[in-house]
Amino acid sequence: VDFSYMPRLVETVQEAGFDRDVGVLTVLHHNDPGRLPGALAYLLDRRVDGVVVYCPVPAVPAAAWDGLRRAGTPAVFVAVGAVDDLPVLG
Repeated sequence: VDFSYMPRLVETVQEAGFDRDVGVLTVLHHNDPGRLPGALAYLLDRRVDGVVVYCPVPAVPAAAWDGLRRAGTPAVFVAVGAVDDLPVLG
């Protein structure tokens, strides 16, 4: 939540979840590409129904998305930088 729009984005997602009786779990990676795989693993280990991912700048290595690909968990990507190798989930 380092950028000025991030608190509003998180609040909006939380409110949308609340309106639908769905819990929202927030995990920060502090725009550090090295932390993203662990943050995703944390969420996937909890068997979440979907994720909203803020893509760090610089872009993460393609392997960072492997867990998300394997799980087949629906995802929405919010990106402000290079977004090469985002997973395409069928």
